[in-house]
Amino acid sequence: MGGPNLDPTANTVLNNLQKKLNAVLNKLSGQFVESLVPNIHVQMNKLGVILSKIKGPQLPKSQLVGEVDSVLEPLMELLEDKLQDYASQCEKTVLKYLLKELWRATITSMEKLVVLPPLDNKAILKQIPNAEVFCDMTKLMSTHLKEVKNISSVKEMMVNKSFD
Repeated sequence: MGGPNLDPTANTVLNNLQKKLNAVLNKLSGQFVESLVPNIHVQMNKLGVILSKIKGPQLPKSQLVGEVDSVLEPLMELLEDKLQDYASQCEKTVLKYLLKELWRATITSMEKLVVLPPLDNKAILKQIPNAEVFCDMTKLMSTHLKEVKNISSVKEMMVNKSFD
């Protein structure tokens, strides 16, 4: 932090303070972004609804640009205003932590709500090919989870159960 000219004791103290500051910034940015998560979920749900409306047969390239813009509009709506405010009000280091947490929350929300939405209807699961095998492996893993010590024990357990 201070280079080779700094006293070793002072260097250690400054490095420890830097680590504490980073930990506090990480925690505070996480708490701040956590307050934005409900709004992120709302925008992701809008994005998912728009995306589900346009899924299907391939669209001509002339229509595709407009459709992509309409799908991304809720997400861009959310981020544009916020990012401009944060960039003007925050110091560069704080902005970096906020952006990292905001990105994590946005991607996690997109995964949960758009890419892999929860299956409310168990009948849908039966329509998925090989769903039985998947369900069996899920049950197997959950019942024998205490026995699992590493990845090779998982492989052994799956092989043993497949021969039963």
